[in-house]
Amino acid sequence: MDDWPPVVALPNAMLPNIKQQSKQQHQAPACKGNILVLSIHLCPSIFQSNGEEADVVNGFSDDWEFEETKVMHAQEELRTIRAKIAVLEGKVALEIIEKNKIIEEKQTRLDEVEKALSELRTVSVVWPNPASEVLLTGSFDGWTSQRRMEQSESGIFSYNLRLYPGRYEIKFIVDGVWKNDPLRPTVNNHGNENNLMIVT
Repeated sequence: MDDWPPVVALPNAMLPNIKQQSKQQHQAPACKGNILVLSIHLCPSIFQSNGEEADVVNGFSDDWEFEETKVMHAQEELRTIRAKIAVLEGKVALEIIEKNKIIEEKQTRLDEVEKALSELRTVSVVWPNPASEVLLTGSFDGWTSQRRMEQSESGIFSYNLRLYPGRYEIKFIVDGVWKNDPLRPTVNNHGNENNLMIVT
């Protein structure tokens, strides 16, 4: 095997000249795909002593290194892009978690509000005695307002409240005078007698 001549791979662009020279020397070049494999000693006229053989080999080596460098750069760019994508995916995942947390909190508050509203009761307060004007006040709003009661055609004054179950104190202002409804139970609160209203 040590006596075999050196071999060089050449592109097909050089085939016509090489084939012509090979015919003149009665030697057939061997082709593999797009590459011509030729024993240098069979075609001595192709490579002269001026270093053409070394130039061709070095040229192939430089081209290979250039392409290899391009591949390495492309791989590095791909790794960079993948790293950026991973960072973006992480940020998106965190944002989704935060948004879901906010949605859950809002849903919890909404459920609490719906539950509270479902517990409200409509209570009709009536003043059955004759009067020109009747106002209603009580602990249902901390005694902060005096609500005008509506008079029906039959002369009965009434007012509807939306209250949670519990105990409330109320009082009526009838034609400017504070009064209790004699038909309702009363409670003494620090010397003040008020009507007691229980909402169930």
